[in-house]
Amino acid sequence: MMTTLAHLESTAHSETGSDNVPQQGLLELIAEAPSAAALTLASGRRYELATEADGDRLIVRARNGHVLLRVTVTDAGPVLAFEAAELELRATHTLRVAAETIDISASNLQTHVAGSVETHIAGSRHTRIDGADHLEAGSVQVQANDGAMELRAAGRIALDGEHIGLNDDPCPRPFEWSAIADGPESAVADEKEGV
Repeated sequence: MMTTLAHLESTAHSETGSDNVPQQGLLELIAEAPSAAALTLASGRRYELATEADGDRLIVRARNGHVLLRVTVTDAGPVLAFEAAELELRATHTLRVAAETIDISASNLQTHVAGSVETHIAGSRHTRIDGADHLEAGSVQVQANDGAMELRAAGRIALDGEHIGLNDDPCPRPFEWSAIADGPESAVADEKEGV
């Protein structure tokens, strides 16, 4: 229901009870917006609202006082922070994440994919592993489209196989799965189409 100024003026006049008593001002009828508020529900969870220098903040606390959810609304947009033992996101079809920068920090990271994985990196990739790196696959194929392939090691390099061929293919062609399998021009066309 909308409250008009005329209604407020009528209310202010009626609440004086007499024309000889000063009328209540309109600003006194309008409650000042609070800078903070808190509400504890029957569940025991507490909801806290506050206006701070970096924006408006909503904090949801568990029964033991631990922060479950923190939402900060700034001029640039909302910032969400979850604090829980487990956080699960489920989508029946597609889950998309788009951002200028995605930063993931974890003590351990596990990835389980039932199907295939395809990664397209427009720039360069640098992987640094302090421990050992183990790669296991049904077969392994590596291809350098433009430049050379170099292998260096501080220790020995061992090549063991049933058959080791050097220049084994007199007319080598790109692997059938590569972007230049149909020629370099196909890779250019794919980049223009955003593939």
